[in-house]
Amino acid sequence: MRKITILAFFAALPAIMAAQTHHNTIEGNVEGLEKGDRIILYTGTLTQTPIATDSTIVKTPGKFTLKTAASDTYAQIAFFKPGQKADINQVETSGLFLEGYDKIKLNGKTSDWRYLKISGGLYSLPQMQEINALTEKALEMQKQGIALLGKTRTEGADKDSVKAWSDKGRALLGKSGEIFDQRKALEKKISADNPDLAYSAEILHYDYDLMKKGMDKYEEAFNALSPRVQKCPAGQVLADFIATQKATAIGAEAPDFSLEDIDGNMLRLSDFRGKYVLLDFWGTWCGPCRQSTPHLVELYSKVKGRNFEMISIATNERSDDYWRKIVSDDKMTWRQLNDAHSPANGKIQQTYGVMGVPSCFFIDPHGVIIAKGHPMSLLKKVEEVITAPK
Repeated sequence: MRKITILAFFAALPAIMAAQTHHNTIEGNVEGLEKGDRIILYTGTLTQTPIATDSTIVKTPGKFTLKTAASDTYAQIAFFKPGQKADINQVETSGLFLEGYDKIKLNGKTSDWRYLKISGGLYSLPQMQEINALTEKALEMQKQGIALLGKTRTEGADKDSVKAWSDKGRALLGKSGEIFDQRKALEKKISADNPDLAYSAEILHYDYDLMKKGMDKYEEAFNALSPRVQKCPAGQVLADFIATQKATAIGAEAPDFSLEDIDGNMLRLSDFRGKYVLLDFWGTWCGPCRQSTPHLVELYSKVKGRNFEMISIATNERSDDYWRKIVSDDKMTWRQLNDAHSPANGKIQQTYGVMGVPSCFFIDPHGVIIAKGHPMSLLKKVEEVITAPK
């Protein structure tokens, strides 16, 4: 069979689309699905409030077919039992990118819904198959690592077992991160080589390394995308993101927000004027976030009460009870917020343009952002600033 390149794929795309009805067909072969279960497709990037776009009812156990006009956008698939409230924050989702119009297949088990295997459409391209293989390997390690860390809280477990579980769990999460870095390099090449690929806009959206070079360089990369991609849903999200990044750049005033904390007390960022504040965006489901938590605990123990406040904002949480449990188990004794409680789910995350966690913003007593980035890159600076002789 002749090898098809991405460029050849897109050269043929107009003819393919003209011969088709303009919709994507998503076929699922998922063990555990039962007749009457509801499948819902949500669109919007991880920095947006997911929008329920299309749905279907399972007619044959283990199988479903869902058609959608959504195209050139990131999407999430969720399933709900009959009578279950359709709340995306309370269930696992499986993410995929809808490029143009095609047929996409999902395979797996409901017990591992987050890890469903994707094929067809964009994912049939050789480069994407390589990326998919790395993704599946990294996610499996991440799943195993999180499970081992969960075992460390087993009641009555001996210290040696707890330490072994903890060491192996953290090692697996670290290895998972290394594999994700390999995937990232492949994605960047796809983006650079294919300016008319909507997925290129999605990749650019999460290019932290390019962001570190400055928003001017980042905006140049956006402008290098084709006009079609700039105007497509993924491109429009990226344009909005660039505007948000400029508004939360170092030197800008931190956007104000208010939300009830974990204890039911109203928290307003502007009430902390006169103090240094570290905003920490994280997730209980995020391996790197959980790895950085002990370091945040250590920092807080050193500098609490020294004209400093730390605020953690949980993102994309699917269980309020689990979030509360992890905050307690991991001894996160500073102020805690859950962005799912915002009037518009994820509002604070969107306001700050956070598309990946962990991510921190260090704010001075005047309310100005003086540093931002991964917590591990900021902790030393935060400690030095707070403990410096006044």
